[in-house]
Amino acid sequence: MEKRGILEVMMEDRGALSIREFLKKHRLVADGAMGTYYSTLKREGNLLSELDNDKDPEIIKTIHKNYIEAGANLIRINTFACYPDVLGVDEAESAKLCRNAVKIAKQAVIEAKNNAELLGKEESPLEVERKEVFIAGDIGPCSVSNENAERDYKANIDIFIEEKLPVIIFETFTEEKEVLSLAEYVKEKSPETFVIASFCINGNGTTGRGISLEQIVHHCLESKSIDAFGFNCGIGSSNMYKALLSANIKSFNKYFYVSPNAGYPEFLNSRMVFINNTSYYIDYMKQIASLGASIIGSCCGTTPEYTRKISEFVRELPPVELAGEYKEKLEVSEILYASNEFDRKLCANKRVIVVELDPPYYQDDEKMISRAKELMGYDIDMIDIADSPQGKSRVDSVLMSVKLQNMTSIPCMPHITCRDRNMISVRSTMLGAYVNNIRNMLIVTGDPIPADIRSSATGVFDYNSEKMMQFLNEMNRAYFSADPIVFGGAINQGRPNVDYEIKRIKKKMEAGARYFMTQPVYSDRDIEVLDRMKKETGAKILCGIMPLISYKNAFFVKNEIAGIVVPDEVLAMYSPDMNREEGEEAGRQISKEVIKKAEPVVDGFYFMLPFNRINLLDGLVDKKKGMEL
Repeated sequence: MEKRGILEVMMEDRGALSIREFLKKHRLVADGAMGTYYSTLKREGNLLSELDNDKDPEIIKTIHKNYIEAGANLIRINTFACYPDVLGVDEAESAKLCRNAVKIAKQAVIEAKNNAELLGKEESPLEVERKEVFIAGDIGPCSVSNENAERDYKANIDIFIEEKLPVIIFETFTEEKEVLSLAEYVKEKSPETFVIASFCINGNGTTGRGISLEQIVHHCLESKSIDAFGFNCGIGSSNMYKALLSANIKSFNKYFYVSPNAGYPEFLNSRMVFINNTSYYIDYMKQIASLGASIIGSCCGTTPEYTRKISEFVRELPPVELAGEYKEKLEVSEILYASNEFDRKLCANKRVIVVELDPPYYQDDEKMISRAKELMGYDIDMIDIADSPQGKSRVDSVLMSVKLQNMTSIPCMPHITCRDRNMISVRSTMLGAYVNNIRNMLIVTGDPIPADIRSSATGVFDYNSEKMMQFLNEMNRAYFSADPIVFGGAINQGRPNVDYEIKRIKKKMEAGARYFMTQPVYSDRDIEVLDRMKKETGAKILCGIMPLISYKNAFFVKNEIAGIVVPDEVLAMYSPDMNREEGEEAGRQISKEVIKKAEPVVDGFYFMLPFNRINLLDGLVDKKKGMEL
């Protein structure tokens, strides 16, 4: 028989309540911040607390004990960011730090209980029961760019289960699908483990990825692998209370967890500092508790003093009685696209025509307005406005779209790039576009920042195009469902790995993309790839047409524009001594041939006109009857 250590024996054999039994009789106080409290105690050296699971375990144990002695019933072990890529260690070292964290927490619980017993205070069985402490394995989100995230999550989960921790908490996540999948993994390996899923929301009631509070509630209530769920971090107690007012927590069939920040930090001497606002904080925590929260804790900026104040009022509250089995589907607004003529045509399998215009580099927009007015004479469905292509700043695509749409009555579709906007800016841009009657967008990652200005400008890339589509889709559901923004994505049919591009198309369609616009097409190979993409995805595809207007233009595009493949045989159709008319006619003839071959395959055409030369459409796009250009 395997010999058990004394810590294991003491932790397993004390006849304590399970966390489920505890919650039926009491509300539960969760501990407070580890990271920010740690940084106030250890002002020099390492600022990644997880590394001190090995180097300075006493400081981690002290933090746990301080929270326990302040009244916490739930202790999250020090593994929030315990991943190889985050800590700069290998997998074996990360696993060692994770196991050390479990050991430290178990020691802290025993020592805190022994300290209480040494005080000699006689307590009723109920008081003793109220001080029960549960240890939770803590899983925070890996970086979005971490390709090993699933491996790292599961490695830590396996350790928590091997160490027989009664609780695993996923906290500060911004998407629910990944957490729900991991919760299923936990339950498959250990059905008795109590799983808490907690998400980080902002003052708008959405996560950083644009997922609404309502959607998270819906999916967590439906899940059979989640025992409790809620929200932590991101906002303070007052904004958390306001966000939860409409959630109807008392109707939930699962325990609700809440753990807001102390407030909003300030930076002082390069350190993140939270003001001490315990009275204000506790006033709102009492109101949150009245909404039906069962597990009440605190997050960034809080200390054991916050936990002590929470414990003082929570211990007097009755337990939360859960509602019956969750059967009702949350009312999720259906997105109705019927009012969008462009989308209607696509759905009816009618050919659509989009023409792209590049906005000006400077404030003079007369030429662009003139070109847009010329387009009124052609039978087109949309004007498409690029968003600072090639990473060179131009007039804002949304503002330009608003102006041209108002002046021409042709619907305009601004590009929205991930390159230049963080989450705050994205939301503002979407709302600003919407109130100005923009109902069509193209969501793209965006060209990289040019090398010559990287010292003074950096790409944001808080999102990739798929994530931004998810964000906009959530905004459509939450705010614009009756008249939503129709959005599409880009296709690069020239990628060597076509399977990868098809996979991306499917993901974007799942995120709400209604159509796709390709890079310029010049070859039979491109058309064959588009045919395969359409057959395998069912996507609506607009074939990119860019007439090359001279040898110099063709040579530049071939060698300087990333993502556009100009075959040698196309370049050979131009010569350096061509005049303007000859160059334009060569471009027009090549485009005609591509359109003829692609028409049976695609759902429409997307014209990119060098230097906004509208006359290149002659012979390629029908003119409106009765209109003279």
